[in-house]
Amino acid sequence: MDNKNSNSYKWVLLALVVCSIAGVSYTQFQITASTMVPVLFQTLGIGVAQFSALTTAAMLVGVVFAIIGGVIADKIGPKKTCTIALALSLVGAVLRINASTYGMYFLAMFLIGFGGSFLSMCSAKLFAAWFAPAEMAVAMGCMMAAGSFGSFITNATTNALFNGNLKAASTVGSVVIAVMLLLWVLFLKEKPAGAPDFPPMPVLEPLKKALKSKNVWIIGLAAAFAMGFQMVLNVNYQNALATAKAATPAMCSLYSTILTIGGALGSIAVPGICAKLGKNRPSVLLFSVLGAVLVYVGWAFCDGIVMALLIAVGAFLGFGAIPVIMGYPALLEEIGPMNAGSAAGLITTIQMAGAFFLPSYVLAPMATNANGTNFTTMILYGCVCAVLTGVFAFLLPELGTKALAEKASK
Repeated sequence: MDNKNSNSYKWVLLALVVCSIAGVSYTQFQITASTMVPVLFQTLGIGVAQFSALTTAAMLVGVVFAIIGGVIADKIGPKKTCTIALALSLVGAVLRINASTYGMYFLAMFLIGFGGSFLSMCSAKLFAAWFAPAEMAVAMGCMMAAGSFGSFITNATTNALFNGNLKAASTVGSVVIAVMLLLWVLFLKEKPAGAPDFPPMPVLEPLKKALKSKNVWIIGLAAAFAMGFQMVLNVNYQNALATAKAATPAMCSLYSTILTIGGALGSIAVPGICAKLGKNRPSVLLFSVLGAVLVYVGWAFCDGIVMALLIAVGAFLGFGAIPVIMGYPALLEEIGPMNAGSAAGLITTIQMAGAFFLPSYVLAPMATNANGTNFTTMILYGCVCAVLTGVFAFLLPELGTKALAEKASK
């Protein structure tokens, strides 16, 4: 569209996507607040293993349903698809209010995961209709920072507002998702006025194209290893600080907040930096490697605030590298906006499989011996994942701003 850059609605769209994902994330992570954990343990009669399963239940949506969701998005459009997903999240949030058994709570957390997973998956298809190709990376970066923003609000407010009142917190979470669903239905526009509809095609045709695309698989692997890096830090950081660095609870909370802020800001800023540099492939590789080095050096050789800042800067660079390529499906010649939903669904499946399996079932066992978990080794393996993200990104075609400008001028 000629008016993409001047059309102000694209910022409304971005705000809707960011706020919706943040709202689901806020609700999802309420149970991780320090005052909620013992209440949940007592109410459900669970231990650490079951609690870990509850916190990752939402990720299973991406593993199991992302491909199906992508196919549906290509068939009926991202607005209807995400409306259904947010409605399922609302059902889960309401169900969680009075859930008193582990099975019911797991089901509620699983349903809550539909909104964030499907919104993330459909973002590239939505953004491609409104944003210029050179703006896609920044838009995707804002979308990927939304989850961190939601969990940050959870960490900053849940203890103070609810002080262990699990039912009250869950009720507020349900209201937040209900508001996001209402805003989505009322204000979301799939495409600019007058833009042609996508031509009808067989249901499985977009998926076939995605499965045949080498680049889609490469993006998925890059995203999977990126999630391995992020989850190692996000899930284990506070425990590692308390166990290996003898940090106080206050210091654990402070350093974790610094990490969250660094990663979230990186998801927004690094795509913009890459856009200014004009070359995505070498930029993503460089930032991924630098991020990994800073995180490992900060953890292994430093202490205190120096350690926290180095790890935060490493997260800024490492977490910020992956949004640069997550908008690629709509820009790939063999995919394009028409088939972007199915491609994003396949990528999300691989990405969430990495988030679910790599930290818990690959990296943690490799870093554990008879004496327990060696967190320095685990963080090292997480940093290797960051480097692999950059390597896989380097194998993709160059779709930076310079390449896109050259293509547009021909």
